[in-house]
Amino acid sequence: MLMPSFSTLESWLKRHGSALISLAMVGICLFSVATRGLNPAGWDLMLLSGVATFVIGLRLSQEIPSRLVTTLKRLADREVLQTDFPTLERFEISLEKQAGLWAHRGGLTGAAAILAAFLACCRLTKPGLMVVETLGGYVAGRYLGRMACYGALSRLLRRWPLTLQLQPGHPDKVAGLKPLGDFYFAQAMVAAIPAVYLAVWWLAIPLLPQYQRWREPYLGLLAIAVVFEVLAFAVPLWLFHREMQTQKQLLLQAADRLSHRITVVQEQLVASQSPEEREELKDYLTDLTQRYWHIENLPTWPVNTKIISRFTLNNVALVLPLLGNVVGSGSLWEGLGIVLEGLLNT
Repeated sequence: MLMPSFSTLESWLKRHGSALISLAMVGICLFSVATRGLNPAGWDLMLLSGVATFVIGLRLSQEIPSRLVTTLKRLADREVLQTDFPTLERFEISLEKQAGLWAHRGGLTGAAAILAAFLACCRLTKPGLMVVETLGGYVAGRYLGRMACYGALSRLLRRWPLTLQLQPGHPDKVAGLKPLGDFYFAQAMVAAIPAVYLAVWWLAIPLLPQYQRWREPYLGLLAIAVVFEVLAFAVPLWLFHREMQTQKQLLLQAADRLSHRITVVQEQLVASQSPEEREELKDYLTDLTQRYWHIENLPTWPVNTKIISRFTLNNVALVLPLLGNVVGSGSLWEGLGIVLEGLLNT
C-alpha cells in the first residue's frame, strides 16, 4: 500500500522535528536555571509546558496520514470500500495533494490565531518569542488543516470510482465501517491536545498570578480549539452518516421483498407434510428472517456507542471552563483554585 508523501516541511519535521524541539526545551530549561535559579517555581512554566505539549502533539499528528492509509486498506480488505489496488493508490496520491493545500491554509490560520492572542497579551514587548510562537502556530495549524481535509473523505471518495458498500449484519455492528469511526476518534483526540493544554492552564492561572493576562485570551483560544476538535469528529461522521442513510433506504426495498418471501415460506411450512422438507424450509426461513432484521437494524453511523461515550466523556472537562464563563459562575473556579492551592501547600 502506498504511503502518503509529505510536503518538504512535514517530511523534515517527521525526521527531525521532535528531536529539535526537545533540544530547544532542554535549552529553555538550562536558560531558566541560569537566569532564574534552580527553583522551578521561578521558571516560565507556561512556555515549558507549551513546548512539551507541542512536541507530544507533533509526534502524534505525524502518525495520522499513515493511520488513514491503514484505515483505507482495512476497508478495502473488508470489501466495504470496493475498488482495485491501482485506483486506491492513485486516490491516495490525489488525497495527499489536497491535504497539502489544506495544510497550508490551516497553518496560516493557526499562525494568525497565535499572533492575535500574543498581541492581545504582550503586544510587541517580546518580539522574539512572538515570532517563535507564531511559527509554532503555523506548524501546528498545518496538521490541523490536514485533519480537516481528511474529514472531507466522504466527498472526496465520491469523485473517484471508489464505492462504499454497507454490509448488513457485519460483526463490527456498524456495517463494516468501524475502522472509519476509530480513525476519526483517534484524529479528534490528537486535535484535542491544544484544548487540553488551554483548559488546564485556564484552571491553573489563578494559582500563578504572573500569567493572569493570559487567562482571557486562553479562554477564547479554548473555545476555538474545542469547536475544531468536535468538528474534526462530528463533521466526517455526519458526511458518512448521510451516505449510509441513502444506502439503507435502498436496502430497505430489498428487505420489503424479503418480508414477502418470508410470508410465502411460512405458508409453505404450514402446508408441508414431509419432515425433511419442513427442516429445509425452517433453515431457509431462519436465513431470510436473519437477513431481514440485519437490514432493518442496519446502523447509519460509522461509529459504535462505546466510541461516542468515550468522546463525550473526554470533552466534558474541556467545556466546563467555557460553561462556567458563560453562566458567570466564576466563584466556582475561584473556589476550585483555592482548594488546589491548599493541596499544593500541604
